[in-house]
Amino acid sequence: MASSEPGGFVTALRWIARIWGVLVILAGLVFFVVEADANPAILLQVRARPFIAVACIGLAIGLHWEALGGVIAVGSIGAFYLIELVVSRAFSPAGTHLLVLAPGILYLVCWRLTRLAEERHKTKLVPED
Repeated sequence: MASSEPGGFVTALRWIARIWGVLVILAGLVFFVVEADANPAILLQVRARPFIAVACIGLAIGLHWEALGGVIAVGSIGAFYLIELVVSRAFSPAGTHLLVLAPGILYLVCWRLTRLAEERHKTKLVPED
């Protein structure tokens, strides 16, 4: 009987996304705590911070639910870029935002590849008439 689990490639991607996501979350926590301690009012002065915070929440959710966490993380950073494009009339992706975006994209890729493997497994199990 064939397994519906994806191969080692998807497992490796999943662990890369998880480890990368946890590192982003930890870095975000350190950043927010240090900045909040230095000047609490500064947390609301930069437009990107709420979006990065929501993306970090998405990365945490993605540890268990890849699709939901990936959509939240990618959607949050995407919304930031859209608002930034409208407000400043320029698109300039910052490296920090791309570092937050990458694990969200990896979560979505892993989720989709897993679903494809499950669909292939189901079609193999369906008897033909």
